[in-house]
Amino acid sequence: MSTKEFQAKLDRVVATHPDADHAQILGRVINVFTTTARESVREAFIRIDSRPLLGARGDVWEEPYDPNLTVRHFLNKIWFRMRPLVRPFTYPDGWVLRDSGSDRLFTGMGRPWAHSQGLSEDDRSLREAGINPGSALEVVPGAHVSLALGEPLGD
Repeated sequence: MSTKEFQAKLDRVVATHPDADHAQILGRVINVFTTTARESVREAFIRIDSRPLLGARGDVWEEPYDPNLTVRHFLNKIWFRMRPLVRPFTYPDGWVLRDSGSDRLFTGMGRPWAHSQGLSEDDRSLREAGINPGSALEVVPGAHVSLALGEPLGD
């Protein structure tokens, strides 16, 4: 049922019910339903902002939150959106993710983290790495930003 169909059905119930308080109760139910639906949608994505690294050439987009997505694939998706401006295999020295709410830098993930664990790739889930549904992440310069950039940006 679409939102409009849901609203129309509730309106019919309210219009045919003699109790005015019932209309107020249904209004509250609709508000709760709408708030819950919006929150569910927001929680289904991760917001990525590459402008702190790329300036005017950067972008803001949303990636669906997939609990089975690995850190390796997530970082590859982000890099793919930034190429050719960002060289491959430069995380976290050239660029790193930062949680915009807490300012936490996600330096302990990707290939360097995997190699420190004796692994070839970081195949942990996003949740294991500390990235949760509804996160807002910024792509910021790493310690050696010149390694990351594929060409001068000159905003």
